[in-house]
Amino acid sequence: MTIGDLKQNFRDNFGLTIELFQKTEDRSWRKIPVTEKVILDELNKETKYLNNSILK
Repeated sequence: MTIGDLKQNFRDNFGLTIELFQKTEDRSWRKIPVTEKVILDELNKETKYLNNSILK
């Protein structure tokens, strides 16, 4: 599922507009870029990698 699909699903099913954020290496949060074709699984893998880097 892409970010665009997820946002559209929330609009259609719940009438909500959502924003997605990702935790960064410095433990801050960044807003996911507007490129809505990004696949959520890719973001999850990137976030898992960043979190593992933080723990080391």
